[in-house]
Amino acid sequence: MQKLQDSSDYFSDKQMMYRNPLLYEQLVGQYLTDDEKIERDGVDNENLTFLSMILETVDRNEMRETKNKQMLIEDASSATEALPDAQDVEGGSCGKEKKWGDFDIPDTKPNYMPEPQKQSMINSNERNLLREEFLQEMYSSFIEGRDLDFDYNSVDNNEEYDDLQQISQDAEDKYFDSEDNDAETLEEHMQHVQEYGRKNSSDSNSDPLDVFMQHISNKLQKI
Repeated sequence: MQKLQDSSDYFSDKQMMYRNPLLYEQLVGQYLTDDEKIERDGVDNENLTFLSMILETVDRNEMRETKNKQMLIEDASSATEALPDAQDVEGGSCGKEKKWGDFDIPDTKPNYMPEPQKQSMINSNERNLLREEFLQEMYSSFIEGRDLDFDYNSVDNNEEYDDLQQISQDAEDKYFDSEDNDAETLEEHMQHVQEYGRKNSSDSNSDPLDVFMQHISNKLQKI
């Protein structure tokens, strides 16, 4: 995972937005300024080619399709959960689902339909909390093997990683035994594994972080 962060854009905002556009919009995207969106969506003009422009368009079209599917699933789930039971009908109340990134809003309805307005900005602490929640979900999705477009076989079938099994196991135990195993803690443990692994496997091309990811994934699959 650390290798992906260092040598690729797999965990960049843009790529994570492509993989989970609805969650990104709910937790991060809707709170970005226009300048931040421009910076996120910027292209590499130095390496810009006609092919890269086509691929960018394809990625964005796929992202929109993914987001639409996610919205349909969420709406269907919300409609099912929002159906009032007998007690709700008698009490004159109806449950309302709260989505990720939403804050408390008075449950009142105006007598008119107001013009759509842009989501109001929140303070920096709230933005950081929501972003950390998004990153935690994206890291967990990768570690648990839920990133469907990622080739996990390139890690699972590589015998070179077997020599570093103990390093991976030690780091895995530290993460799951820690009281505050959030995204920041996970990154700290991975950095520790990388430093430790390099000292003890200087003659090997293996990346201990990939082994770490493999064993965590295997452990979660056995639960």
